[in-house]
Amino acid sequence: MSVANSWGRRRLVNTPIQLILSGRPLTPAPQLRILGVVITANGSSKAWIREIKQQAHQVLHLIRRISSKAGGARTKIARLLVRAVLQPRLIYSAQFQHHTVRDWARLECINSEAIRVVTGLPRCTPIPTLQEEAQLNTIDELIYQRRQARELKPSFLPPAADLEAYMGNPVSVSPPSIVSLPPWDHRQITNNKPIGRLRNPVPRPTTTFRRLIEEADAALTTGSLAAYTDASCTDTQVVTSIVVPGHQNLCVNRLYLLRAPVPSVSAELLAIRYATKFLSAACASSSSFTIIRTDSTSAIKELRKVYNAHTFASDIQRISAQMPGQVRIEWVPRDTISAHIQADTATHSELPRTLEAPFPSHPRAERTYTTMDTDDFINIDNVPMLTIFPEDNVRSAMQYEPSASDVLIVTYPKCGTTWVQYIVAHILTKAEPPKKPAEYMLCSPLVELLGAESAVRAERKGPLITHLPLSNMVFSEQAKYIYVARNPYDCSVSCYYFFKGLTSRRIKDVSFGTFLEHFHCGRTLCGDYFDHLIPWYEMRSEPNVFFITYEQLKKNKGEVVLKIADFLGDEHGRALREDKQFYEKVLQSSSLGNMKKVFDYTPVERVKALGELPPAKFLKSLESFKGMTIDMKAMHEGAAFVRKGDVGDWRSHYTAEHITRTKAWIAQKTKGCDVMNLWKDLDLP
Repeated sequence: MSVANSWGRRRLVNTPIQLILSGRPLTPAPQLRILGVVITANGSSKAWIREIKQQAHQVLHLIRRISSKAGGARTKIARLLVRAVLQPRLIYSAQFQHHTVRDWARLECINSEAIRVVTGLPRCTPIPTLQEEAQLNTIDELIYQRRQARELKPSFLPPAADLEAYMGNPVSVSPPSIVSLPPWDHRQITNNKPIGRLRNPVPRPTTTFRRLIEEADAALTTGSLAAYTDASCTDTQVVTSIVVPGHQNLCVNRLYLLRAPVPSVSAELLAIRYATKFLSAACASSSSFTIIRTDSTSAIKELRKVYNAHTFASDIQRISAQMPGQVRIEWVPRDTISAHIQADTATHSELPRTLEAPFPSHPRAERTYTTMDTDDFINIDNVPMLTIFPEDNVRSAMQYEPSASDVLIVTYPKCGTTWVQYIVAHILTKAEPPKKPAEYMLCSPLVELLGAESAVRAERKGPLITHLPLSNMVFSEQAKYIYVARNPYDCSVSCYYFFKGLTSRRIKDVSFGTFLEHFHCGRTLCGDYFDHLIPWYEMRSEPNVFFITYEQLKKNKGEVVLKIADFLGDEHGRALREDKQFYEKVLQSSSLGNMKKVFDYTPVERVKALGELPPAKFLKSLESFKGMTIDMKAMHEGAAFVRKGDVGDWRSHYTAEHITRTKAWIAQKTKGCDVMNLWKDLDLP
């Protein structure tokens, strides 16, 4: 657009993302620190502003007294005071709650007055002159220098790492490489003053700027979208909001629960990243601009360092590269665009615990679940679950206490779940299990998908299935547990094909190497493989736990089936030994060929069938599955419940590099545990 050059906008080098910096920075955060005193925003906005002004005037009085005694060293003492006393910014840095534009104007006046006082120049002195006299580039430079110093500490793990770990991203404690070019070299429009040593002041944004933005939006070609993002973070959660005026005035909120407080830049980058992914679906056939607007200068700065900085920034770069059109990320003042005010209001409003991202209408309608990316998982009590799992059902499964009559098959995904489930269901019901997907799920439900309601149905005759970690379920000494383990090499390959089949074709990079990184970091269903396996391995000697491996069942199925029957009860063991025809039928029905015929549907088709059950069999916990319309043709191939079932299939997928990385991962996760002895006869690397 022609407006770009007139406002000092510049395109980044080596990245398709164009960052446009303009407007006045408004940084929402919960508290203000002045002279070591933390002031929290309690009560009304006016009372809080009065408290801030009172504290600020106390600081100004102290500065006046020191400056009056400094003589000719006034400029030097001014720099010292700004660095040591104001810590480092009197008004903005200090992280306080955003209220209204008028409140911000009052606080801006206090900040301007502070700069004038520390320099000792007349009140009419322009702010750029004050900056030059004090040899300061506003406090933004000091903030950056402080962050840079913290990043250079090799043992320092920033708070942002906790959010990244929570979202499943890899976290490294090694110091990141720092770019030599500081982020304020790009011109940024603020309150009539430039950030950085820019000699010419930039005009303050006015209604003219609003008009230019609106004219730019009106000039967009058909198919272009503009989205406004915002984020609000507290000690326990991050709420992101996206407003898309050009798409049915859509407003999307998303909630992330935190284990520890995080800086606002992580929250803003999280909002931008989700907006990028969110809009990529809408722009699948568009070759024009997608505009994502934020009010976070910190996020813009991190995006400038996209190749060696924040993980979320790198994700934005990667997602943008896969989009057909161009992505432009702009910085605009919060009070300039009405859509941004709407996003701001959404993030600060009362929100339910669970928020879905509806696009374009119903939360689960016409939605693609791209499981090769972390945004298609939700974290429920630190357990990554696919968004297709209703949170209420997952939580009810976590709280369900099995009874003495319950048999639970517990596995990490793709470790023989369906195989053992079919065998146990056949033994318990003394008949071949139902072949219709919905009927089979009611007979032997996956508890976290169908909820605890499915477990207490009187009509249920088969075992319960769960992939939940031991730490997130209620262990009952009366119930029976069958845990099935599979070697991590074959498990990773089987998981790869399964989750690849649930990934939209819009996602181009679905290589095994990419998935293996997710697998090693626990960014798959139910989290880390060893975090799931080792607790159950240590429980293998419990009398109500039957621990087997997939490889044992594959090697000698007949013997293992009898052991399973004995574990289920003496009557089941006798039934198989006395009725040879029944025993052979169990073995034949659980053969690979028959299993492929029975389970020839995809996971999404199975879930969709649950929403189509007749009223007599329908459960309240299945309400969210009604009306699901997901086009499996838009997915990559591979989502099968039964694929090869071979032992050692990993050899045709693992490269030397994959083996090296996997061995290092196994060594790290199994330190002090002999769990890998389960497969000592398999000649694993």
